[in-house]
Amino acid sequence: GTGTLTVNTSMNWDGGSQTTAAGTTLIPAGAVLTVAGGTHTLGRRILNQGMVNWTAGAINTTANGTVLENQAQFNIQTDSNITGDDGSNLEIFLNTGTVTKSVTSGTSTISNVRFTNTSPGVLDVQTGTVALASGDASDSNFNLAAGTFLNFTGAYTLNAGASITGAGLAQLVGSTLTIGGAVSVEN
Repeated sequence: GTGTLTVNTSMNWDGGSQTTAAGTTLIPAGAVLTVAGGTHTLGRRILNQGMVNWTAGAINTTANGTVLENQAQFNIQTDSNITGDDGSNLEIFLNTGTVTKSVTSGTSTISNVRFTNTSPGVLDVQTGTVALASGDASDSNFNLAAGTFLNFTGAYTLNAGASITGAGLAQLVGSTLTIGGAVSVEN
């Protein structure tokens, strides 16, 4: 529906749809959403203030605006992708918490969804590769462990305060990277 669904303790989303654009699924502090199983269609906003563990299955977004807002911990433990439904009205994954890619060694791609990494947000790539295929901007930190990759495959802007740290590699793949202020890049 158009209201707020609050997950008080835990919820397993093993596939299917959450598609009412005016609604919100709230994961408050102390609660856990596990995204596993088949394909997940997301047309409403998920507001994470607790923990999301994404372990399997693609996430396909269908609503315009912010569909994923992470204010706490969002764990990517799969090589699946987050894909928007079109290229003209891109959805937004807004991160002011920590997004961690771990467990799997392949690539997780965020495409037709803009990834906005706003301070104090961190994208922490501990294993594998994260590909940002639809761009956006960051004024915060990307941390890349040894042997990992962050691929900018869509136009992206690093604003003042942004940093890329760690022994992993940030790569520009067929796109543009705009430096919009003082940034820090190790590799």
